[in-house]
Parts: sequence; structure tokens; C-alpha cells
Amino acid sequence: MFPFWVKGQASVTEAERLFSEEKFDSALQVYETLVEQYPDTLTLHYNRGLCFYHIGKLNNALADFNFCIEADSF
Repeated sequence: MFPFWVKGQASVTEAERLFSEEKFDSALQVYETLVEQYPDTLTLHYNRGLCFYHIGKLNNALADFNFCIEADSF
């Protein structure tokens, strides 16, 4: 799912744990950092979009989901 160099990062595991515990604001903060570090990793954008969705920031969620669709369509 993630490139090997991202999957090994503790912060990915932390973000996934926070998301599964429904701590969406906290997970979002971690995903924000990860997206900055790895802007081409679509899964990070998608997961950040899910966080935005769950906290009610639908425009931000839509932007991340659209980014994934557009990047994946090439």
C-alpha cells in the first residue's frame, strides 16, 4: 500500500492507530506531516481526506479525494 520507505515510518503506524481509535483531529495532524514529506503518496492523501471527512471539513476532504482521482488517472 505504501512505498517501503513510508511504510517503515512510525508516524504512519501512529496515524493509522489514531484513526482506528476515531481520534481524527490527531490523526489528521500526523497525516499533514506525512503528506508534506511524501506528497506523491496517494494513500496518504486519501487517508488525510478521510480524516477531513470525519471532522466535517468536506471541502478539504473533496480536494484530497480529487487529487487522488486526478493523479491516478494518468
